[in-house]
Amino acid sequence: MSMQTREGEMGLAWLAGESVRKGLAIHTRSTSPSPDLLSFFAPDFSLRSTEPWLLGEEIPYALPARESLPAMLSRAEPSSADFARLFEDVAARIRAGEFEKVVPMVHEEFEFASPLSSAMFASEFLPGQFSYGFQCGSEGMVGVTPEILFSVEHGLLKTMALAGTGIADGPSLLDDEKEMHEHRLVVRHIEGELKFFGDSRIGQTTERVYGALKHLYTPLEFKLDRVPKFEDLVRRLHPTAALGGWPRKPAVQWLENQTFHQARGRFGAPFGFQEGTRLFCVVAIRNVQWIGSYMKVAAGCGVVEKSQVLKEWKELELKRQSIFRALGVNL
Repeated sequence: MSMQTREGEMGLAWLAGESVRKGLAIHTRSTSPSPDLLSFFAPDFSLRSTEPWLLGEEIPYALPARESLPAMLSRAEPSSADFARLFEDVAARIRAGEFEKVVPMVHEEFEFASPLSSAMFASEFLPGQFSYGFQCGSEGMVGVTPEILFSVEHGLLKTMALAGTGIADGPSLLDDEKEMHEHRLVVRHIEGELKFFGDSRIGQTTERVYGALKHLYTPLEFKLDRVPKFEDLVRRLHPTAALGGWPRKPAVQWLENQTFHQARGRFGAPFGFQEGTRLFCVVAIRNVQWIGSYMKVAAGCGVVEKSQVLKEWKELELKRQSIFRALGVNL
């Protein structure tokens, strides 16, 4: 896929992995998908985008020629002291029974000497992961995510619970009570939201390694007895307990009052496509977002009763580093 737009095009969108390779030359934004043609869904995290659908012409996916990042003018890193205060607030609310889990986040901000483009970031997918992104006008996002929100094809809905984080060569997460508890909350949420559509089958929980990190992974399948709409599935699943918290309503209410949440843009948002009856959507984590020459990189961590502030802070750092490595960014 050439990252150079042609006359009359607004930009490009893509999603590629071992099971899918789709590219779109964007011609317009829309409130709804095309009923038959490839349409990409790229809302913000809060799903308040008035025109979340990207419509245009399907094009082959191919890696672009790589361009260099412009000179960096400034970099603002997150504050460990600010995160510690945020963590204590979350911990107090968990002890008070307001929620069992919530997912705070931090982000770094960058300013460069000239506008950014998607060709400045590596977009090759890694085993078990998906390259995704779009560029439309002066804004864009590029990422590599391991997390599928949902896939619908041939009467079968597939999804996954992916939660709990550790260093790839560290102790088993399967033996970690805190990580397993966090993961079970995600499984519980997904099964509860999707049982409406058909009979479920929950697979075995295992560890999966993605670069320097590993996560707990549980596949879930639902044999559909009704045809779901793309945005109906988004509303039921997003944000899962892996990105929002549990129970979802009080966790999301807390998130919506936080400064970091209001500035998150598309980090953790659903991103995917519809093509006829085929639906495919990933969770937009491990990405960079930009507008013009301004860029931000975010990471989140699940906080539960047994969480420790220093361990969570380290996890946030490791996740941001993994983003830079995956996208070939050397800052």
